[in-house]
Amino acid sequence: MILIRPYDESDFDMICSWWKAHEEVGPIPGMMIKDGTFVLEYESLPVMTMTVYTTQTLEVAFFEGFCSRPDVDGDLRKSLGKQLWEHCYQYLRDKGFKRVIAYTNHWKLAKRYMDLGMKANIGGLISLGKEL
Repeated sequence: MILIRPYDESDFDMICSWWKAHEEVGPIPGMMIKDGTFVLEYESLPVMTMTVYTTQTLEVAFFEGFCSRPDVDGDLRKSLGKQLWEHCYQYLRDKGFKRVIAYTNHWKLAKRYMDLGMKANIGGLISLGKEL
């Protein structure tokens, strides 16, 4: 049984542990949101998450934080990931958004995102940020 539900703050430590197990930098408090972060449960166990950030214009939104429990079988992870992405696409369609963008610095993930319906737009991108 699969359930895709909204994120709850009690999920934070668990999701951060997934990022750590993948040797990646995880989210900081406040980055995952109740209306936009989704947790996919498989057989009542949380196994995957992704955040959808909307913007002030219906022209663009962003996917961020796609991550799974590290012990999920590869074939199952692909199947569940497809369902989670479709859920997030529909979430944006229902709100009237026209397109979504995702970033990654891993070619393997970029290919996976393309398998999930994305198209490559820019290569060699450098992501910059500043804490305000």
